[in-house]
Amino acid sequence: MSQLRVEQARWPAVVDSIDATVDAEGLFAVLDERLEPSVFYVAFRGDEPFGWDAVMTDPKAERGLAETLFPVVAKAPVYYADDPDSGLISMAPEHHRQTQKRVHDKAARRAILEALAPDAASDTKYWVSASARVDEFDIHAVLGLRRSIVEHYAALTTDEVDRFRLPVSLVDAVAEMHLTRSIDALRTDFAFRPRNAELLREAADWLVGGVCPRVNGMAWGAPLSRWLNQLASSPYERRDSTGRLLLARQDHPALRVAVLFRDPVPLHATRAARKMLETAAGEFALLCDGTRAYGLGSAETTPVPGDEPVFSVEFRGQAVWALLAGHAELLRVRFGEPSLPKPLVDMEKIASDLRRIFTLAGSDQVTNICDLVSCAINSATHGALLVVSTIAEDESERLGAQGTRISPAPCGPDLIAAGCAIDGAVLLDQSGVCHAIGVILDGDAVPEGNRGRGARYNSAVRYIARTHELGAAGAAIVISEDGTVDMVPELQPQIGRGVLDDLLGKLSALSAQDDPDGRVMARVIHRLNALRNYLREPLCSEVNALKNTIQERINAQRANVSAATGLGYIIDDYPDFEPCEDVDEGCFR
Repeated sequence: MSQLRVEQARWPAVVDSIDATVDAEGLFAVLDERLEPSVFYVAFRGDEPFGWDAVMTDPKAERGLAETLFPVVAKAPVYYADDPDSGLISMAPEHHRQTQKRVHDKAARRAILEALAPDAASDTKYWVSASARVDEFDIHAVLGLRRSIVEHYAALTTDEVDRFRLPVSLVDAVAEMHLTRSIDALRTDFAFRPRNAELLREAADWLVGGVCPRVNGMAWGAPLSRWLNQLASSPYERRDSTGRLLLARQDHPALRVAVLFRDPVPLHATRAARKMLETAAGEFALLCDGTRAYGLGSAETTPVPGDEPVFSVEFRGQAVWALLAGHAELLRVRFGEPSLPKPLVDMEKIASDLRRIFTLAGSDQVTNICDLVSCAINSATHGALLVVSTIAEDESERLGAQGTRISPAPCGPDLIAAGCAIDGAVLLDQSGVCHAIGVILDGDAVPEGNRGRGARYNSAVRYIARTHELGAAGAAIVISEDGTVDMVPELQPQIGRGVLDDLLGKLSALSAQDDPDGRVMARVIHRLNALRNYLREPLCSEVNALKNTIQERINAQRANVSAATGLGYIIDDYPDFEPCEDVDEGCFR
């Protein structure tokens, strides 16, 4: 280890962080678009574990990263020696090799993570994969996600049971499984790559299945997620699944057992378990150790120091359930599809869109309207419609025959509750002053209508389109009966101003090369396709010109190779991008 040095030469060509980053972007966008994943690789060269003579990083990774890793990875042998499993000896040679590789990888991962430990200003949390051997290289994939977004979601505190790794959250499970997918792709020329939806389900199964060993120290590999899906989707006398399931060992100090079954009910016996779930009403919950329901009872809300929280499963209707640890919701599942526990309404986006629509520099007016939206969500049992307009006073006069005009008054919780109790819209100006309630909106049919939505949503679309035709600013907040909230107009999410500039810089760099990399070109075009609604002139024309130059050069290279070898080749023909007329400065932050 004393001869370990930094080196960038001879990086394995099979490793491409662009592929892995694009793959991660599509995967984590399903969870939360704000996670902003990035992937790079770290390689150690040597003939045996810890017999390295060089450390190097992906050429596309941050400059200077290898120098940062250099002084820290020397600790890997120390971490290996401290691991209790390092001294295990198996009589089966292959099992011994796999065990020692796992321990070596664990030590190397710990060393890499320590080298990447963020300072106070960093907003990146890292995961490191196990290693893949490629020629003389031991290669680890490194995934980075925005720490502030990761920590926004609930997570468990321990990630090991009996020295085996268990995920602490859905994000953690997905991150580990994505790294496994990335590193598996290096081990063979053809690696099976599960679809994103399949990987998300597998990650959720791992997180939920890990509850069993956390609860009772046993039942490793129990298909708890499948059993819960079966319970949630099984009606009982035509009633959907409701109630709670508490997952805890019988002697858990926070548990209060009211009824103990003499014959526990296995969860895999779906009909019997579903029948017992009907008894979980009021304060009672069905008690379960992860594989069997053994009674009825409740749990104290105060956590017990030094002990795992009491896990619970809330059944919320047909094929819908959620896993909680104490009061913290870990994930939701709807018809077998897992997701993070996001609120039904994104108030941050509503506030951002209101600022963009009404050009409200101050925050008081935006905060006031957002508070009114929250009041409407809480008070409207059958849905509601709030309209905010710069011409609210004039519109209350025009629509007086199909609504109830009121003397302009600052809108508060009581007035919102009254307005949401009847049909029609509550009409406000941008300051939150109410001018009318129960307003039946008008407007001509527009292409933006949605036949899959109801009258409330489509009337809002028509009315806001008319408002904009008059040159006024307006927005409608549509609250559905199920609690979901839509805003009309639906503005494009904001992106950083440097995102498009960065992609343009990559195209410029490729156009300056005599032998541009077709894979890099394909990934840049992939990113631009995802952002095509943000391209405006003159940027769009510049992108098309660079794209066509690179495309012609790549196709010419392939034609020359084909002429020399007699083999066919694929022609790249990326269509031109078209400028988007709806892009304005509000689309960028």
